[in-house]
Amino acid sequence: MKQNLVAILLIILTLVVSCGGKYDHLEITEDEFDAYISVYKDFHINNKDFLLTIKDKSEFDSLKIKNSHKIKQILYDAGFEDPDFFVSINNKISPILETIGENSEFECFPGLGSADLSFLDQAEEQYSKFLTDSSLSSRKKENYEANIQQIQSTKRDLLDKQAKNEAWIKFIRSECRACKELSDNQIMQLTILERELSEI
Repeated sequence: MKQNLVAILLIILTLVVSCGGKYDHLEITEDEFDAYISVYKDFHINNKDFLLTIKDKSEFDSLKIKNSHKIKQILYDAGFEDPDFFVSINNKISPILETIGENSEFECFPGLGSADLSFLDQAEEQYSKFLTDSSLSSRKKENYEANIQQIQSTKRDLLDKQAKNEAWIKFIRSECRACKELSDNQIMQLTILERELSEI
């Protein structure tokens, strides 16, 4: 009885694995993500049929893909030695691009994924120290005060963009489960990519 149960579990596991692609379990590295973005943009502009053909597919089927030899070479040059790997990554990322496109009316300004304001804080602090110099001329004092105001304005702008981006990222993550493997910055990259492609 126990042996039969083990055999059944093995059969089920084999069926589950066979239903997906051979790369489905792998995480996407930064380099692979960047390579995908570059080649996806090229295909979107020059060969949308290919992207439609591989949609929801688990492997690269040369018999169903026009100019498959040429496409394989493009993928190889982009770093995808196995076309199936590109198909697997596309299955993970293209639904996110679709979600972004479907909700473009809610899209926030794609600025910084996160803002490191420490350099601005340091600059503001330095100018504030200059202002404590009693021998400072009125002209220099005005310049330093103007610089401080500009820094404060830049900080407010960056923080506003960051808040909007965080709200946008949170929204997209709630709408698309595929986002769980991507960083906030990568979601912003896809947002910018989708916006660029929608204008082509």
